[in-house]
Amino acid sequence: MTKKQREGQGAQQIGEIMGDLLAQAQIKAALPPPKRQTKKITPAGLILTERDQKLIEASAEIATTPPSGEDMAFTHAVLCQVGLPRAKVEGREFMRQSGAAWVNVQAGYLDEGHGPVLQPIPYGVMPRLGLAWVSTFAVRNKEREIPIGDSAAEFLRLMGMESDGRRYTTLRKQMHALAGF
Repeated sequence: MTKKQREGQGAQQIGEIMGDLLAQAQIKAALPPPKRQTKKITPAGLILTERDQKLIEASAEIATTPPSGEDMAFTHAVLCQVGLPRAKVEGREFMRQSGAAWVNVQAGYLDEGHGPVLQPIPYGVMPRLGLAWVSTFAVRNKEREIPIGDSAAEFLRLMGMESDGRRYTTLRKQMHALAGF
C-alpha cells in the first residue's frame, strides 16, 4: 500500500503497517544491495542516519528469518525483566524491581591471593553477556560445570569476541566483581 493510499484511509492498524513494511523488506532482500548512503529520506520525509537504516534492516531480517538453535540464547526470566546495572554504581548495593521481579546485588570480597579484596558491583555489558553465555551453555549442553577457559582471553574467545586489551581488562574486572557478589 502506498503512502497516498494510507493517507486516504485515515487511522490504520499496526498490523497493516507492519505487514507492508515486511513485504517491502522481503522485496528488498531479493534485490541487489544499493550503493552505500549516509542518509536516506523516508517516504514520510524523515531523514534516517546510517545507524537507523541498519537497525531497520536488522529488524526486517529478524522478522523474516526464523532462528536456528545456534541463534538462540537463554537467560533467567527475572534477569530478562530486571538486570545488572548498565553504568557504574556508587555504594555497596544495587536493587532494581519490575512488578514482582527484583534483583538485589551487594558488592562482595574476592581473595586474589593476598587476602580479601573489596569488589565493585558488576555493571555494564560484560557481566550481563557472561551470565547469558553461561546460562546458554548450561541449557544447551545440560551440564552443571561450565568451561570458561583458563584465562579472560580464552573466555572472550569462547563468547565469540576479540580479546583486545580494553575488552580483556573490562572482562577481567567485571568477572571479578561478579564472582565477588
